[in-house]
Amino acid sequence: MLFRPKTLKTGKLARRKRRVFLFKLLGALFLLGLLLSVIIYALHRPELLIKQITVSGTSSLQSEEIKQFVEDRISGEYVYLIPRASVFFYPKHSLQEELLSSFKPMRTVSFTQETLGSLLVSIEEREPSALWCGENRLDDVTPECYFLDEDGFIYINAPIFSDNVYIRFYGPLKNGYPIGQLFLEPSVYRSLTLFILSLKEEDILVADFAVLDSDDFELYLKNGIQILFGRNQELSTVFDNIRAVFLSDEFKEMDFSTVDYIDLRFGNKVFYKLRE
Repeated sequence: MLFRPKTLKTGKLARRKRRVFLFKLLGALFLLGLLLSVIIYALHRPELLIKQITVSGTSSLQSEEIKQFVEDRISGEYVYLIPRASVFFYPKHSLQEELLSSFKPMRTVSFTQETLGSLLVSIEEREPSALWCGENRLDDVTPECYFLDEDGFIYINAPIFSDNVYIRFYGPLKNGYPIGQLFLEPSVYRSLTLFILSLKEEDILVADFAVLDSDDFELYLKNGIQILFGRNQELSTVFDNIRAVFLSDEFKEMDFSTVDYIDLRFGNKVFYKLRE
């Protein structure tokens, strides 16, 4: 009984501390809520929202379509609070990924805020280097072709050209729908296009190129001659052999229209077949 007053005093002190702590906690939560309300209100201010979108660098793509795509992606709010069109919180990285995924002719895209409420969408489009025209080359058939960029990426339908403006490539793809696929590995494709360009410099003009199977390639020259060579052969060796054949006295005097094909798949030996 001698310690009862002290025990009561300790209990009152503990209750007072709990009330003070609860008061401070409620005060802190109130201030935090007030601060968040002010921030959210400020983020909804018109001057802090993206109101103007400008698209630059398009050629085959439609600027208005890209602009509408961006507007759709920055509409609405995050968790019903923060506007997606905020100049501070617009979904830059996911928007970039979605644009590149949705618009295959687009090689790169970047965003710049020219002023506080405007967004510049800068596009770099892919440049056509050749055509992919199907798995198999068929004579006397006008194929449906697609543009290939410098890496062998198939990105858009191509119009029908009256002349052989671009080299036509033929060969199988991994999947059915061509757009969005690589025709060949980029390093292989770049080597082949450089090889074809080197032939052109020797006035040996290639019209079509076909991947026959996993082992063989075939060139179709504009003069009608077909050239077979192995997929695993060094292109520099193939180039030297083709050049040697066309510079030889025998071929200089030959009527090319009589040559069916030239076969280079057997080392430095050259076989050819005349048309019947």
